[in-house]
Amino acid sequence: MKKIVLTVAVLFCAAMLWAQPADIFDAGNMEFGGELHLTWAPSAYITDADSREANEGEYNMFLDATGSIGLFVMDKLSLQFMPGLFYWRKSDDNGDDINNILDLSLGIGCDYYFTGSSPMVFSAGLDTGLTIVPGVDGKNNGADNPDDSLALIFSIKPNATAYYFVSERLAPYVSLNTEFYNYNIIKNNDGSSYDYDPGKGFMDYWKMQLNVTIGFKYFLPTGFRFLDGKQRSLPDAMRILNTMK
Repeated sequence: MKKIVLTVAVLFCAAMLWAQPADIFDAGNMEFGGELHLTWAPSAYITDADSREANEGEYNMFLDATGSIGLFVMDKLSLQFMPGLFYWRKSDDNGDDINNILDLSLGIGCDYYFTGSSPMVFSAGLDTGLTIVPGVDGKNNGADNPDDSLALIFSIKPNATAYYFVSERLAPYVSLNTEFYNYNIIKNNDGSSYDYDPGKGFMDYWKMQLNVTIGFKYFLPTGFRFLDGKQRSLPDAMRILNTMK
């Protein structure tokens, strides 16, 4: 028992000594990051033989890539530029029915870090984004299915994040953000202009969702740091499809 208590005490003291170096948040430092995700998901329930037989060959494929570059314009305040790409493809077993979604996003954000002598660091930030959703041709019953649609997604995400430095540079974090987004349809599938309900305008189509993220960040010795990427999930894709109906 004494050994356990001693071990915990040593680890706690070590964590206190591993408080983040102050210079990683100094003005003039920059931050880089990026992630690439490729996901292949069969449509069938893998534990159900009937479902596997009925949906054999059908799948969803996701490709998500995000990058970021940030500059500390003043001590503890970072401005970030965040481009991203998301591609979703849904196909049946013989490729006769293919649906595609392509998102091209550009985000600008800022984070302010509240530092101290302890290994805990908190930040508050705001991200804004514009996503272009162009139509991508697919197939319907083996025939080409052109898609000349166009939509824009506007998003605003205030966030709060808590980091715990387990070493000088490594910090797991928990982030909570409230996302306000507007899916604005510009063109229909045939390329014609989309008509909204009379009396409705841009401000009438905002929605909200809450997001919780758990991850890690590593602060490079040169003052650069990796940023967390943002992977679009299947529920996000479903949300876009439901909005388009």
